[in-house]
Amino acid sequence: GHGKDHEALWVRGPGSETEWRSVPLPEGIGKRGKSIDALFVRDSKLVAIDNVLLPKWILLYELEPELHSEGVEMVQLGTHTTYETTKMAAEGNDFYALYSSGINHGIISHHIALLDKQSLTRKIGWSGSIAKTTEELLREAHFNLLFPDSDELVSDEEITQQDVVDATLDLWMNEHERSRENIGEMLGSIKDMVFCGNHFLLALGDQGIKVTDLSLDHRSKANQSKPACGEAFLPIVLTTVSNAIRLIGSTQGPPGIYAVGLDSKGIFTYEWASQEQWNLIVKA
Repeated sequence: GHGKDHEALWVRGPGSETEWRSVPLPEGIGKRGKSIDALFVRDSKLVAIDNVLLPKWILLYELEPELHSEGVEMVQLGTHTTYETTKMAAEGNDFYALYSSGINHGIISHHIALLDKQSLTRKIGWSGSIAKTTEELLREAHFNLLFPDSDELVSDEEITQQDVVDATLDLWMNEHERSRENIGEMLGSIKDMVFCGNHFLLALGDQGIKVTDLSLDHRSKANQSKPACGEAFLPIVLTTVSNAIRLIGSTQGPPGIYAVGLDSKGIFTYEWASQEQWNLIVKA
């Protein structure tokens, strides 16, 4: 949360009867309205994900001998848009997943960033807006700048105006890890997310559940060094849950998840989905 004196973290020992003790943010970060959006424990450190106001940071607090603000390590957290807030977070074997939303010029966009747990750098990401596709936004923003006065290009080769626009869009999208496929509706529907081994799963309400295998090489054809977007996620077919709200990973027994939500009649229910079940889908 955040307090009147710009606090954002509080700590109290287990079973302690003392009041919560505030842990200051590093100098220069503590601003009115600042808060922490997610917390993880990594070895002897507390990993805190910074909120909204730019620049944003990942803060590493020492937990031993006790949580304090001295010597906090700061790693800058990349941003996708303005007024961006982390709505949800999940932890896997190799990644932290951050699901965030923001708004810029009236366009609401949604983003997933997978951060390497050790380096805390962004390795894979997906972004999309509901209002307009990335392609539509780019055409509006750049078409007149590319071709302000002419309907045709003068060139030694037979190349059309459309070819140049398409090439420019492809270059920009590859550099920014975007896809021409608008996955904003999918990302805007996320209710929960969870890791299960090498798989990353999303609960998408009445869109059901989708999964991607992080061990596979999801690459775009145009730029082999960057991951593809919407095509990486595939649907898992469930028999009972038609509106997925929560995903709970198995901690014992065979790997898989419990999908919690509503059935076709709107009645609360749950269903087990094994990793073996969606392995067949992902590898098909």
